[in-house]
Amino acid sequence: MVDIIQDNLSLSAQDDTNSENSKSGSRRGSNTSGLSRGSNKANKPPIPEAFPKDLIVSPPDKKYVCLKCDEILREPVQIKECGHRLCFHCYEDIRFGEESPVCPEDQNEFDRDTPPDIDKAFKREIEELQVKCKNVGSGCSWEGPMIEFQAHVKECDYEDILCEYDCGASYQRRYNQKHVDKECGKKIISCTYCNDRFLREDKKSHLEDCPKIPVMCPNKCDKKVTFPREELEKHITEECNRAKINCDFEDVCCEHKASREKMIKHYTKEITNHVRLLHDRLMKHDILLNQVKETVELHGSMFDQHAARIVDLERIAHSQLIWRIDEYSDKMKAAQSGEMTTLYSPGFITSKHGYRLSASVSLNGDGKGKGTHMSVFICILRGPYDALLKWPFDCRVTFTLLDQNSDPSQRKHLKFTIKPNPSPENAQFLSRPHKAEKNASFGSAKFAKHAEIESRNYIKDDTVFLKINIDTEGQTEPLRKMVDKQDSVSLTSNDSYINQKRLPKNENENDGYENLQQQPASNENQYENTEGNRYENASAKQGLFVNEKVRQYENATAGHFDIIVKENEYENTDENQYESVGEENSRRSSRAASPSGSHGSRTSSARPDSPDIFPVLPKRLEDIDEKYGCLKCKKVLCHPVQIQPCGHYLCYKCFKEIVNESDNEKPPKCPKDKQEIDSDVPNLDKDLWNEIQALDVVCENQQWGCKWEGNIMSFEDHNDECPYTDVLCKADCGAKFQRRYITKHEDKDCPKKMISCPYCAERHLREEKKTHFEECPDIPLPCPNKCDKKLTIERSKLENHVDNECPRTKILCMFENIGCAHRSSREKMAKHYSKETSSHVKLLFDMLLKQGQSIDMQDERLLSSEQSLMEQDKRIGDLEKIAHSQLIWRIEDYNRKLKECKAGNVDSLFSPTFTTSKHGYRLCASVCLNGDGKGKGSHMSVFISVLKGHYDSLLKWPFEYRVTFTMLDQNEDINARKHIKFSIKPNPCPENEPFLGRPKMEKNASFGGAKFARHEDIEAGGYIKDDVIFLKIAVDCDGLSEP
Repeated sequence: MVDIIQDNLSLSAQDDTNSENSKSGSRRGSNTSGLSRGSNKANKPPIPEAFPKDLIVSPPDKKYVCLKCDEILREPVQIKECGHRLCFHCYEDIRFGEESPVCPEDQNEFDRDTPPDIDKAFKREIEELQVKCKNVGSGCSWEGPMIEFQAHVKECDYEDILCEYDCGASYQRRYNQKHVDKECGKKIISCTYCNDRFLREDKKSHLEDCPKIPVMCPNKCDKKVTFPREELEKHITEECNRAKINCDFEDVCCEHKASREKMIKHYTKEITNHVRLLHDRLMKHDILLNQVKETVELHGSMFDQHAARIVDLERIAHSQLIWRIDEYSDKMKAAQSGEMTTLYSPGFITSKHGYRLSASVSLNGDGKGKGTHMSVFICILRGPYDALLKWPFDCRVTFTLLDQNSDPSQRKHLKFTIKPNPSPENAQFLSRPHKAEKNASFGSAKFAKHAEIESRNYIKDDTVFLKINIDTEGQTEPLRKMVDKQDSVSLTSNDSYINQKRLPKNENENDGYENLQQQPASNENQYENTEGNRYENASAKQGLFVNEKVRQYENATAGHFDIIVKENEYENTDENQYESVGEENSRRSSRAASPSGSHGSRTSSARPDSPDIFPVLPKRLEDIDEKYGCLKCKKVLCHPVQIQPCGHYLCYKCFKEIVNESDNEKPPKCPKDKQEIDSDVPNLDKDLWNEIQALDVVCENQQWGCKWEGNIMSFEDHNDECPYTDVLCKADCGAKFQRRYITKHEDKDCPKKMISCPYCAERHLREEKKTHFEECPDIPLPCPNKCDKKLTIERSKLENHVDNECPRTKILCMFENIGCAHRSSREKMAKHYSKETSSHVKLLFDMLLKQGQSIDMQDERLLSSEQSLMEQDKRIGDLEKIAHSQLIWRIEDYNRKLKECKAGNVDSLFSPTFTTSKHGYRLCASVCLNGDGKGKGSHMSVFISVLKGHYDSLLKWPFEYRVTFTMLDQNEDINARKHIKFSIKPNPCPENEPFLGRPKMEKNASFGGAKFARHEDIEAGGYIKDDVIFLKIAVDCDGLSEP
């Protein structure tokens, strides 16, 4: 009924609007009635329900009842012609439902084009009728005007309503609070134990899971104790005596299970078995840990190798190095103190197969720049491809100290450029390193002033950057392409490949391998092989390695480098050059060649044939005549010579000393009269020498008792044996005594005499006897713990006795490393072991668990390191493939591998894979050193195959690019090199799809030259050096077919 009243009200409002629109329409024109009629049809409101007659307190008057529907009027309208009233919708049904609308009461026709307005006054009269509540049957006694019916129903206590919490229950409104407080399953309530909020219908489920609700132990360990449910698990697993638990040694294969109160008995009973199980598991863990350790060490070395390889590869194909020097201030202080004068850069190369170089810097300067400048140098290192490079090195080198100003436009870099002069004097700088790992370095001693470096932004965050650039433009390196378009083999569709079928018609038609056949083109400047394998003619390639721009420097001054400083750069003077060794050597040689006076170039044929050192002559028995004395050494003449022009005598040896000490400015002079003498060696005065040899002498030790007398020529022999001669101890102890007392001195006095120890027989100096006894390993000593007063032990065994045998030695429990801190004498430790067995086993078990966890962690680290190694391998592979459309393949141990091929042990060698660009074709070369097919036993065969790559879907197929094989001549003379070259241009016809199509398998069939080079030609030329050959494979890609 609430809905009925509401619908009546809305309908009344709508009718009012329609009435107003109708009136306004009638005023606007003649077609208003037609529009109104059409509008009512289109927007006809729903028919409201009739108010029940039985709810009206008094029987309703007939005027309140519709003449058509016989219900209480709803939105009453009055027919103008007869004055009767109808419901609005009943009136509309008659108006539009009949051709001639008539009143249901008197059947009088009325005008359909002029609809009446809703009779609002009569409507209000109806709304004032007294009605009863619709819930009168349920006990509601309310009565009131019809207009208040809806408001009453909304508040009626006897009205049936649904639960506001959507539980689905229906009840009278007066019972709502009771239902919500006690019955509604959707009402949210709070737990009395945990204060958690939930629906009443979930109360039972919550109480089954509530963590705070008190529960009893399921093992009934104590009937009076309850625990919050959340603590029950902890009680059972850690405290409950009746809980069934597994033995702590379950992980080492003990399967016993019992209550906690009985498990202690099990531990005591099975202690031996548990120790055995622990021992076995520890042994396994020890093996595993050793394996892990070995693997970790292996991975560490592999990491280092891979890191070094990556660093090298990242520098490949870059002819420059940017050197980052950190901790500049500390290194400068070290340089100034002399602790570390020079820093060395990482090695770098000018290209993949180019020169290998290293830079160095002296922060505090070197040579003329010492203490004021920074000095920079470069040196050439020995490289694996030196045999292929041009020597001497003559590439321009540029050093640049980078300005780190945040504004690039304000940066002012310091530069120094040097162009080496490849002259013979500079060989130690620029020639190929053979014996030494590196050449001598060259560069600038005055590269940059310290004040200039510190005044600008060259130092930032205590770091400087030094750039070293090598200008290899035009220089000869293996990386440069050497493919001549004329030196190629073109393949046609009719004559391109060996029969593609696997079953050849006969043996001569197919050599048993799938390689390309090729038809050579004629070229008079080439040596033509009958099978299409040709050797490059040196005359056709004359000047291949010649750089005319370099030759202009060859006539520069010997021993100097040409210094080039660009405009707007830091200016260095000529002092920035180091003197080359060539110039220094030339000055030294000139000094050596210049005469030191006139005597330097003349010798005498009459020079005595005698030793350089003469014996010292003794005093004569009688007075010596003055003529027998030397004017220089003041002794008796030995091999006397008479000097000219003064005529005085000198020993031959003394004469030579005077001449050798003279020079152009200081000529030789007589020691007596200071007269200049002739430097020519005079003849020996044999008469005077004979007189001297006939002199009689006595021993110089006559005053000490020696009675010897004899000829002067026998004096030296006597002097070597005279017992009265003072001698020094042979053992170099410093003592001096007569020769006759030497035995006594050595046997009793000499501290430097070697003697033997009576205990260990070791020999030592007499003066070290006391020290030796303090360290002698065999000297007997008592035990320091006094375990046995009569016992003596050799010193070498004493430590072992104290550590392993002495019962009074204080030792730590053997389980110290796993947590037992007990310490006692060895004789009491056995009691400790017996008493603390259980605790020791528990410690062992805990240690075992930790060891297992450590192994698990190591396994994870190994897995991670393996993943990292795989990533490094991938990085290395990517770097090796980047930006190289060619490969220079170094084949070592050539002779051994050739023998293996001839013996049939090895058929083919395969090169590393390479790509034509970062995202290009992936290729692999192979070589049969003893030949294949028609070249078997007489030639070297070469082939190429296309491999499946990551970017094949982006490339052009079939593969159709020229491939050139070149065996590089390693002759040191660049112009004399005659490379063996074979070039093949694939024909992309359908028959060659297995060779040139996009690979469906890992790789396609290979193609190439079966008679690439004769064995005799290879061995006769300079292709083998140090048992190594170089094979170059170049692919002439235009770049248009690659991503």
